[in-house]
Amino acid sequence: MILRTTDTVDEAVTWLAERFDELAPAFASREAMGPLAEREYLLAAATGHPPEADSVCWGFWLTAERYGTVAVVHCPDFHAPGYPCPAGRKEEERLRVD
Repeated sequence: MILRTTDTVDEAVTWLAERFDELAPAFASREAMGPLAEREYLLAAATGHPPEADSVCWGFWLTAERYGTVAVVHCPDFHAPGYPCPAGRKEEERLRVD
């Protein structure tokens, strides 16, 4: 499911931060997660990925035996350049880094 499209890394990272904040209260075990439970650690790592044409995918075990995932998918994917973007974006509209 595509929830949102964005044109900048900052917008994508802000969206990731909002999703992290929604999931964090339900983390099953912050202690077992180590630095992966730290918002700033994950956001710093995510900031470096989109300019390199990489996607970012996070997954967290939550309370009540649930698992939450969040992803930002770079489109078009440079690893599969012939695969069309699901949101209908064209090559010239891909994520820009200002």
